[in-house]
Amino acid sequence: MVGFVSSGFCTGVVYGGERKRVCGGRRVVVHGKVDGGDGGEENSGKGVVESAREFLLGLRRLAGLEQRSRLDNFENDVLGLQFSSVVSERDDEDRGDEQGPPTVLVVGATGRTGRIIVRKLLLRGFRVRALVRDLFSSTLDLLGSGVDFVKGDLRNPQSLAQAVIEVDKVVCCVGTDSRDEAEDVELEGVKNLIRVFEDSRYLDFGREGSTKTSLFKFGRGTDVLAWRNIEDHSAPSVYNPSQFRFDQNRFKHAIFTGRVLDRYNGSATVGANLGERGACLWDSSGLILRVIGDGKVYSVILKAGKIQYISSFSTVEGKWITVRLPFSTFKPMRPRLGQLTDPAEEKLLVRSEIEEIQIRYQKPEVSPEKDEGRFYLALDYIKAYRTQEEPDFVFVSSAEVAVTKQGEEANVRFKTRAEDYLRESGLTYCIIRPGTLTDQPGGRRALLLQQDSEASQGQISRADLAEVCVSSLLDPRACNLTFEAFESRYAPTASVPTKELSLLFERLRPNV
Repeated sequence: MVGFVSSGFCTGVVYGGERKRVCGGRRVVVHGKVDGGDGGEENSGKGVVESAREFLLGLRRLAGLEQRSRLDNFENDVLGLQFSSVVSERDDEDRGDEQGPPTVLVVGATGRTGRIIVRKLLLRGFRVRALVRDLFSSTLDLLGSGVDFVKGDLRNPQSLAQAVIEVDKVVCCVGTDSRDEAEDVELEGVKNLIRVFEDSRYLDFGREGSTKTSLFKFGRGTDVLAWRNIEDHSAPSVYNPSQFRFDQNRFKHAIFTGRVLDRYNGSATVGANLGERGACLWDSSGLILRVIGDGKVYSVILKAGKIQYISSFSTVEGKWITVRLPFSTFKPMRPRLGQLTDPAEEKLLVRSEIEEIQIRYQKPEVSPEKDEGRFYLALDYIKAYRTQEEPDFVFVSSAEVAVTKQGEEANVRFKTRAEDYLRESGLTYCIIRPGTLTDQPGGRRALLLQQDSEASQGQISRADLAEVCVSSLLDPRACNLTFEAFESRYAPTASVPTKELSLLFERLRPNV
């Protein structure tokens, strides 16, 4: 049933739970529950003075005497309309154009850096959606026209669920000067945003387009039973066989535990045939494991045909960690000797040929006789994360994270943990750690994009930082990068360009 609502100069149409309002040529879409169908509630709380004022504003608008922001101010500030989702100046037909440019959600859009990012995105032809805490005209006027506005709060995951609908990419540049809000906004809020965006991608695109696909959930007993002990052929001079097991503990986690008895050689290996589970690997970029261990090093082995590929990871004693293993880190090994092949003989891993996965513990190469051989590894799950050629999520962090991993300042600690959460999420990302931000014009100096920098005292203009953020969105070379961004002391040159950011991205190492 379609109900019409009349509110002074504004006319609305109600379609079930969605209200569309056209006010002086501006289209406003309000999602949410609408009580009644005759619009009586819309008028019930409005006095004669308010109705007259709205009518006069409408007439002034038609005559070109009233600015759009004044009408917005009246609708939002005076009438107190409860907008709960997107306010857009574009027609609905634009939203349905699947062949159009990507839709980018900017979080922190009303900040000094966020406003520049929004303007640059609009100039490049992106569709821009801004997350704002209110829809007052004083807020909307900060960004001008051409932007979709979504009312939401990082601390409220439900409000974020609407914000990420049909969003292709996210730029997050939030920050707060309040110590009391730092954890809620810069850590928990960012984590909420990442989780909701992941869930949205799964709902929009299904399993094939989701960020992660589960291979093994070890809370299910059948997934634990799929694993078996693998006979050790890696070291021919083993005299004492290893004793170990792979089982489910009372916490519904898989445990890989035992002892390598040989003094110098030997290993313990468990494995599972992937079967139909492996079908998702052909378009995936790597594996994600959630583990807790004893501080020792373990390896994941993928068997593709007659070749085995190995990648290792370290655990943290007594602490759950999420391990991300890109397929690019798996190197071929000689099955009988357990050694890596000569680089000249290496054959790239063909993901569609992966048929078996193994987990191995082996004594350290250095002074193995000093290691008693006991080991313990618990696993929550093993997942594959999908291939994505461009960053899904651009996160503006801080250069202080690079020099102070356990930052003394609360906001540095929270940004560090937010970075870790994003890397472990399965989303493709670009984490930018800018130096001290200035309000100088952009493009005056060359940019330096560095990794493992020992200095956090450099500076960068907000305009240049915004350029880096926008340029990374459609650049495959920016995938899974974490880097510090500073201004050089010199003007741009051919060898140190500012505009050719793709060349700077190419020099950086991903997944660090």
